[in-house]
Amino acid sequence: MRLVSDASKILNYYVYLKNTYLHHTYGNREGRFPYVELSRAYFLEPFEEGFADLWKSAVVQLAEDLNSDSLLYETMNERVRHHLFCPSAKGGEHYRLTERGFQHWWESFAGGFALERSLSDAIHTLYDDVNQQEVGDRAVSLGIIYDDVELSTVVGPLAFVSFLLRRFF
Repeated sequence: MRLVSDASKILNYYVYLKNTYLHHTYGNREGRFPYVELSRAYFLEPFEEGFADLWKSAVVQLAEDLNSDSLLYETMNERVRHHLFCPSAKGGEHYRLTERGFQHWWESFAGGFALERSLSDAIHTLYDDVNQQEVGDRAVSLGIIYDDVELSTVVGPLAFVSFLLRRFF
């Protein structure tokens, strides 16, 4: 088995958006990151359906080529804007605010860098877990995410696995 792993920017962006949506819909009961204080959320309803479609599309594409993650992030932004946010000017403003917030977090030591660093420490455990799944000689891509994805039941192709990093610590 060949293992390719990466802290997926696009999947973590979707988790960030999902958490922002949950904060605005249900409050910050669990203290999940990020907490963005806005007087009103401008998400489209039903958010869950749009989110599941985007998640599935990203997982399928990442399964084909995990190295396409950054390009996928750049090209998915327009789809995110139209699938998850209201078409109003305020919806566009909310979208830009959440996208900028994610970018600042991802490029900081607390974001993508921390996930990558944590991944290097956990890679042996990840390899053992995936190897037990009887994948044979296939290459397996691991997309590391920082939080659960409750809004999507899409698992993805057999050759792609998204792992919740805190599962290993």
